[in-house]
Amino acid sequence: MLEQLPDEIPVVSAVISQELQAPLGHLAILCATRGTPNMGLREALSTPALSALEGQLVRLDVAAQEHAIRPATRDEAERSWAARRPSQALTPQIDRGHRALQDVCDARIGDAPRIGAKAAQLGEVCAMGLPTPGGFAVPFFHYLRHLSRHHLADGLDAMLADDTFRSDPRARAENLAQLRAVIERSAVDPALLRDLRRRIAAFPGEPRVIFRSSTNAEDLPGFTGAGLYRSIVVSGGASEAEIADALRRVWASVWLSGAYEERDWYRIDHREVAMGVLIQPFVDGAVANGVAITANPFYEARPGYFINAQALGGSVTGAGGDEIPEQHLIYTYADDGPELELVSRSTRGDGALLLGEPELMQLHDALRRLDFALTPYWSGRANSVDVEFLVAGADRRVVILQARPFCVRYTEGQRARHHAERGACPPRAYPPARP
Repeated sequence: MLEQLPDEIPVVSAVISQELQAPLGHLAILCATRGTPNMGLREALSTPALSALEGQLVRLDVAAQEHAIRPATRDEAERSWAARRPSQALTPQIDRGHRALQDVCDARIGDAPRIGAKAAQLGEVCAMGLPTPGGFAVPFFHYLRHLSRHHLADGLDAMLADDTFRSDPRARAENLAQLRAVIERSAVDPALLRDLRRRIAAFPGEPRVIFRSSTNAEDLPGFTGAGLYRSIVVSGGASEAEIADALRRVWASVWLSGAYEERDWYRIDHREVAMGVLIQPFVDGAVANGVAITANPFYEARPGYFINAQALGGSVTGAGGDEIPEQHLIYTYADDGPELELVSRSTRGDGALLLGEPELMQLHDALRRLDFALTPYWSGRANSVDVEFLVAGADRRVVILQARPFCVRYTEGQRARHHAERGACPPRAYPPARP
């Protein structure tokens, strides 16, 4: 039960938030990916029917427009928890030998074991000719070498196997904090820093630069890892010391408590998790940011794309409470072209639309191409693409920041009656463990 919306939330059995949620915010995306019942209910904390159940095990069922809650038995709860948690371990794919910095636009999805899914999938976007911020990726090799140079790798195995670490949440949090501190204060390879500074200096102008996580344990089918890891911003003229600090903070975020707990619930092998870093210039002249999915999450039989946008300075992924994003549906089932529907206006600004028809048609074209090109890679493990974008410049071009797999899980009343337009998402959607 949440009075306010957090930036992140650990694995829980269900969520009721007193603040309403942005449909494509981090909390909503995490709950959708986990299969966690999630709803907003105004004045939830003062609702007598809910207060009467405090401290009890309950069963919560959430439908499109209604919910039901009742006391539950321990046996019911145990069965539900066991059914929702993956039954087998996942060993992430990792290439430990590739060391060269890689231009994003030269990357392809097959490079994910070297540079992480975020960077590799953005490379596919760039290959389609769609606008992206560009940039380059620091492969896993350098994170792993940082650990080995400072004799951290051997200690990791001992920490992860320790009984107290496994059983005591407080001790676990303290150990993870100590590990992050060591990673953040240990010296970075000077040759790598010189190379990074040279590459950053080659970005046009002197923009701000963002260091983004790109691990082998995020942006996967069934495991988005949304909001688990850090992004750090530096100036385009950053010194080697500032670059080292940003790099180490992103590397260390592998071991944030929330990231560890999320992976652990999904039975992901922490020993094989590695951090790549996607380094990009900020996009000049951005006026709006947004998130879209290449499916209609409300009704399967009316195929379309769902778009949330917010004025710059506001957030779609973190929006909540009284901050409502602009929302659009672009229906794609008609033979005579897309049909546009405005669902809501943004509560930021004067009510003027952030996305007019020209921007929506740009998005329609980009989303259509992304859906067609990327969903086959995920081979039935995802039924749509989750896309982050900006609208920027005097020409109001749409710039794609990220594209990752997403599963829309339709309730009985939302499913198409005669065919599965989007298909179902399996409960364990990410790739199986390697032999």
